[in-house]
Amino acid sequence: MNKLKIALGGTFDRLHVGHKVLLTIAARLGKKLYIAVTTDAYITSSKKQAKEKIEPYNFRVKRVLDYVHSIDPTIEVVILPLEYKDHDLEFTPPLDADAILVSEETYKQALRINERRKLLHKPPLDIILIPTVLTKHGRISSTYLRLKNQTAEDNTN
Repeated sequence: MNKLKIALGGTFDRLHVGHKVLLTIAARLGKKLYIAVTTDAYITSSKKQAKEKIEPYNFRVKRVLDYVHSIDPTIEVVILPLEYKDHDLEFTPPLDADAILVSEETYKQALRINERRKLLHKPPLDIILIPTVLTKHGRISSTYLRLKNQTAEDNTN
């Protein structure tokens, strides 16, 4: 199988097992990753719960890069800032991307991205959907960890 240029995105707060599954799959399938990470400005303007507890942008980016490079030290990674524009989450994967890797909660955004690409007369991205990661508390979530004042390591099972 040819390796892909894969786009993916998120806040990546309290890098947890769900994030790690997403990033691991991306690193295994990709030769180049475009990883969009929500900016501090996005978080400030968002309706995220306990947003004041979200880790700073540079910290989250470093953890994402360190994790991806622990899977494949040679993979090319491009970090893209993910921001709101006109009250809509603005993420336009680079035109050379082949695929977008999403979870069930971001699948609809991938469909919207492909609609925008269609308007630009660009081919749609292959959508790679990964399942939701569950723990004994239900779906793994950075919001849950923030509300409980936990780190990802506190909630591994």
